[in-house]
Amino acid sequence: MQIEVMYKGEGTERTVTVNIEEDLLEKAEQVAKAGRGRFAVISEHVSFNNYKIPCVSDILVVSRPNYNNYLRRMIAKLKTLDFRADVAHTLAHSKAGRKFLDKCKEKDVEPEDVFNARKASVIEKSQEKLDGTFQSGAKRGHDNCYVSYKGVTLHLLTERGADKHKYPVLDDDGLMTVVSVMLPWFQVARDKKPKSGHSHCKGEPIPVNSGPPVLAERVMMQAINLPTYKTFSLGLQNFHKIAIDHSAIMGVILADDHKINQDDLRAVAGVGYEDAEAQNAEAEEQVS
Repeated sequence: MQIEVMYKGEGTERTVTVNIEEDLLEKAEQVAKAGRGRFAVISEHVSFNNYKIPCVSDILVVSRPNYNNYLRRMIAKLKTLDFRADVAHTLAHSKAGRKFLDKCKEKDVEPEDVFNARKASVIEKSQEKLDGTFQSGAKRGHDNCYVSYKGVTLHLLTERGADKHKYPVLDDDGLMTVVSVMLPWFQVARDKKPKSGHSHCKGEPIPVNSGPPVLAERVMMQAINLPTYKTFSLGLQNFHKIAIDHSAIMGVILADDHKINQDDLRAVAGVGYEDAEAQNAEAEEQVS
């Protein structure tokens, strides 16, 4: 079947017609119903990326968080984050911290210098994204490979061109084809434990040899304790269903480690904020 969507590829925003399977469109409609700050349960999600053996799990998420709120919170927290005063505990008591120190020693670089350089880079890029001035090859590729439907991002079938960049595949009628639905989220809980009648599996991750700057970013994100904004690609085969609770988030939300700041979670989920000024003022209060 076919639907009308918004497309920003090739530097021009316009309405286009795309192909989409009926079951996939139904899943897109499910995601569209998930307002900001709603709970969504993704049943039997299969994670292929970065796994030798796919991970199968049930995931409770806060659906469609406000990305601008997330960026404002992250920038405010990073600006006040001091390597010596605030990061020592993370370095000493987390796997990411120990890996960062070991890698810095291996590369003969000063951890504090690497950390501060990466922090400045993250703040700069985040502010550019907030201002709408951020440009990169990845962003241009994103515009070529995704469309928007009822506020939901859909991923297109793509192939690499002669320039090594990805472009949509066109059918005989010149139409693009949707292959998955993108769901922005904050994870609240994830269950990988095998159950009778279910195919849950912890999977086997692919080992990654990250350098000091990447490890520094992991450490700083742990230190500011702000939930990470992520996006699932929901295809026809990699999850069973999405169950959505239509009531707004109320009260304290506890994550797996019970450490995520409840105010941060509510703010970046977009609950209870009516305009940008209120969001900015609240973010400033949080770090003062």
